Amino acid sequence: MPGLRQHSGRVVRRRAPGSSERRLSTNPIAFGIPTYGALDFPIVLDMATCQVANGKVRERRKQGHSLPEGWVVDDEGQPVRDPAAFAAGTGALQPLGGQVSGYKGFGLALVAELLAGIVGDTTVIGQGDPERWSNAAAFVFVDPLRFTTKDGLRASVSALARHVEATEGSEAFGPGHAATGDDALLPGQPEWETAQRRRRNGIPIPPEVAASLRDHADEVGVDVPPACSRSSRHRPRPVHPLERHRCRE
Repeated sequence: MPGLRQHSGRVVRRRAPGSSERRLSTNPIAFGIPTYGALDFPIVLDMATCQVANGKVRERRKQGHSLPEGWVVDDEGQPVRDPAAFAAGTGALQPLGGQVSGYKGFGLALVAELLAGIVGDTTVIGQGDPERWSNAAAFVFVDPLRFTTKDGLRASVSALARHVEATEGSEAFGPGHAATGDDALLPGQPEWETAQRRRRNGIPIPPEVAASLRDHADEVGVDVPPACSRSSRHRPRPVHPLERHRCRE
């Protein structure tokens, strides 16, 4: 059954059009469409309504990488490249559309904020205590078989998939710094392909995440799987920055 989800948020991270001030959260939206066997995976789009999700910025900070231009800007509209500076309050996330058409992403965020607040019967940004964290969600489901048949939906999905797969790539047009891969893909396809690799090869855990898990395990007295621990104390061994721990039970 196709579904739509909107999320509200209290932590402001993205600027408003025509301003450098942080006014809204990342306000993600998500859509899911079944394919009834036309594909190996459902069509699933889950995205922030700003240029990039805050998790991408946090990931860059943990990895010690700078931020690509276009993600975060300061009060003068200049790129903020240091993710630690952003975490400390410098700059704001660009709304989806950036400097050219950020009003579109900001509009999507406002709709997500309001719908989630209304359906969740809770406050929105601008109401209540700004220091109190909250997160509401709205879900809308539609029965496609009231409008078409499974065969009709399969035919539509298959035709669209073939059309996208026939797209010729160009080195002049990359998919974006936060995208997975270089090809035009269907929403949900990268995640499905990743899931297949994980089932075959296990889940890679970045060294800093593995170290944090071991520290928390020590604190609460929980044993981690032997494959994730190099000693009985769960302390991380020295690793190359590019190395990834693989944890498989």
